Parts: sequence; structure tokens; C-alpha cells
Amino acid sequence: MQLRYTRRAVPIAFVCTIISLSSCKDQAQEQAFLASLDQTIAQSTLTSAYKMEYEVNRLEEKAADPCTQVKAEYWLPIARKVERLTNELSASILNLKEEQTNNAKKAASLHDSLRHRIHTYRDTVLGLHEQIKQYFADRFDGLDTVRSKQADLITQLRLLRTATSSQVPILLVQLRYAIMQTGDGIISFCGENVSCCGLRFDYYTAIIGQSANIVLPGQKLEITAGIGAFSIAASPKITINGKLCQLTEDGLVRFPLIAPGNAGKYKVPVRIDYVDPYGKPQTISKDLMYEVFDKK
Repeated sequence: MQLRYTRRAVPIAFVCTIISLSSCKDQAQEQAFLASLDQTIAQSTLTSAYKMEYEVNRLEEKAADPCTQVKAEYWLPIARKVERLTNELSASILNLKEEQTNNAKKAASLHDSLRHRIHTYRDTVLGLHEQIKQYFADRFDGLDTVRSKQADLITQLRLLRTATSSQVPILLVQLRYAIMQTGDGIISFCGENVSCCGLRFDYYTAIIGQSANIVLPGQKLEITAGIGAFSIAASPKITINGKLCQLTEDGLVRFPLIAPGNAGKYKVPVRIDYVDPYGKPQTISKDLMYEVFDKK
């Protein structure tokens, strides 16, 4: 089943506040405001951390439920890795903030260091699954090249380059919060891919076949019968003998084949491309063999 993911917005009100700080004349008032803002964002970051942990625990519960076990066991390792990578990057940003408090570093140096770490984080988490890349790549827009429209996380990163010493700590807190929000969103997405509904089948048809049309006395004849269930979500593409075939109303392909005029053994290559329940492209290839006998 292909999910249509609705991305939650990341609050950006904090960014606008930082820009206005340079106009504050009362230093005491500025410091009090920064301390309050720091505490507020830190609490929001902690909430995101708890949310990530909760979503991973939920996936662990689903992995123990026979109804959702297969999908949960697929997405759980991905969610765990995202949680680990996000917490590691968050901790490194927090360490930088503490170092900045004790020994101020140049803002440009901080920017370059963090840009490299975020670049590594982005490439790793987006590389975990094609759907994660599809839905979350725009969270990092502007990281490689400057754009007129860039992600909020990258906006905060770029502000570091020219930030004053008083602005750097709060920018680091905001950046940490944005990273946690991104990790939380990806892990929630992993959980949303696991449900009891499973695949929805659009077609059902009887599949009945026999091992041969002509038999000799005493020769064995095998009958095969069953019900086939087909899903549009699998996006099947069936190629027979090099020709892409159209599905019929019952979800099957019927390919007419006229036997060659010469006796001999022949094969018909069949290839089926489809998308599995986890969104990964899969291919099944098989050669069907048949033999043409001389009329004599």
C-alpha cells in the first residue's frame, strides 16, 4: 500500500525573533529574553525526543503483533537508526553550545563544522529508503547550494555564519530543535507505513491450469486451481516475449502466441516488475518452455 504522507510544518517563529535582537538596547532585557527563549526551545526539543522514543516503542509493539509483524520488522530497524543518528547529531550540537559558553568560537567556524555534520546526517537518513528521500529531501533544501527558497533548518544554519556571540547559542538551540523535528517526522513516517490493513486487493480471479493438453494413455495429467488476488498498488508491468502487455479487467495478461512453423523447442521470456508492500521495486523473470512437433 502506497501511503500519501502529509508533512507537518516546522515552526519558524524563532528565526525572526533572533534577527531583531541586534536592535535591543537594554542588555539585561536581552539576556533575560534569550534565557527564556532558550528554555522554551529546549523544552520543545525534549518533547520531540520523547516523541521519537514513543514512536520507536510503538513499532516494537507492532513487531510483536502478528497482524503487523512483517511490516514492523521491516521499518523498525530504519526507525531505530534514524533515532540514533538524530540523537547523536543533537548531542553534538548541544556540546558545541556548551563549548561556546565556555570558550567562544568564531561563528563561521561553527557554521562550517555543523554544515559538514548535517550533510552527513542528510545523506545517511535519506539513503535509508527511497520514500524517506521522496518526502523529506526538501527539509535540507539549500544545504549544497544557496537558493532563494531554502529549508528552515538550513536558514538557521546560514544565520550562524554572520551571527554575533550573543546570538550563536540560541541559534544552536534552534538548529538542534529543527534536527529533532526532522528525525521525529521520519520516524513517525516509518510508523505510518505499518498498519493492520495490509494491501488492498482490487481484482480477484480464478486461476485454473493443466500440465498438458494432449496426453498418452497412462500419462499423468496435473490440474492446478486457485484464486488470484491482484492490487493496483503493486503497479505491475508485465513483459512477455519483449512486449509490454496491458492488464485485463481481472488483473491478468493474456498473450496470444502462434507456434512457429518449424518443429523444435522454444522459450518465451516473461518479466514482471512490481512494487512490494514496502515501496521497493521488485522483478520476477521466468522463461516458459514449449515444444513444437512436426505434423508428420
